[in-house]
Amino acid sequence: MKKSLSKLNKSHFIGILSILILTSCSNATFMKFGPDDKDKLVQINVDSTVSFLSLYKSIDEVVCNDHDSQVQLVIDTDSINYRLNLINMCGSTIVCTRSRNIIFILDDSIKKYDVGTFNYDSLSNLIQRDFSNNGIDRSLSENPSKVFLHFMQPQLLERVTLKRRLVSIIEEFRKTGFENEKLKLWVQLHPKEDPFTGKIPDEDELEEEIEKIFKSI
Repeated sequence: MKKSLSKLNKSHFIGILSILILTSCSNATFMKFGPDDKDKLVQINVDSTVSFLSLYKSIDEVVCNDHDSQVQLVIDTDSINYRLNLINMCGSTIVCTRSRNIIFILDDSIKKYDVGTFNYDSLSNLIQRDFSNNGIDRSLSENPSKVFLHFMQPQLLERVTLKRRLVSIIEEFRKTGFENEKLKLWVQLHPKEDPFTGKIPDEDELEEEIEKIFKSI
């Protein structure tokens, strides 16, 4: 009889534990960001990657193999399950845009060409300035629809830090109060990064490189 009660108590405990786990999962808030540009969404879970390079390769494989597909990043935390629709196109695609419409997110800093370099916690203010500019200040965006974030990180950046930075970007965007779908993020390798050391050029080198790319646009 004791044996039966013991088994019963054990099964009850497992059942209660399962309910608690399911309840805690269902309590996580679900939030979606980014535009719905394509009919076909392909999810990539950031937790399934090992580095920024592996994430980029997964994204590029999707958009290069099927031009009708759009990548949605799955970024789950204890309290919020984020879904972020990217605006990535195939890496071999040549895209022409004005630097004034781009906010560069380079490693652990934010760069706005011809404006300055900032910390992550300044991102919401930069986005607000760009969105409200409407072409007035030539250092800022032409109009809100053209603003996007260019996310370039060291190739060897490990998943934990990568995920934390993505969450920081989303949270900074939330502070602006703009509609979630207006967050446009492009994940890209840094064109000047040393593939062996993962080193990204210093600010002077970067300034020179960006100027070369955009001076003629």
